[in-house]
Amino acid sequence: LSIRLRYERTGCAGEPEFVEREWRRHWWSQSQFSDMLRRAGFERIRIVRPDGGAATPDATVFVVLAQRPEP
Repeated sequence: LSIRLRYERTGCAGEPEFVEREWRRHWWSQSQFSDMLRRAGFERIRIVRPDGGAATPDATVFVVLAQRPEP
């Protein structure tokens, strides 16, 4: 699925600025998304439901909480 997004903002002098770009929706399973986070250096990865409770392993709607280690 591809969607065209248009961002608008007002610059410091009050002039309007516009940017348009294509946005592609991507779908990942819980394990795919967790693996990407681990490879990017994140740890303490938790997967929860949108209401904050623990997500079941087969949930297709979920929120991922992750933390980067301190340098």
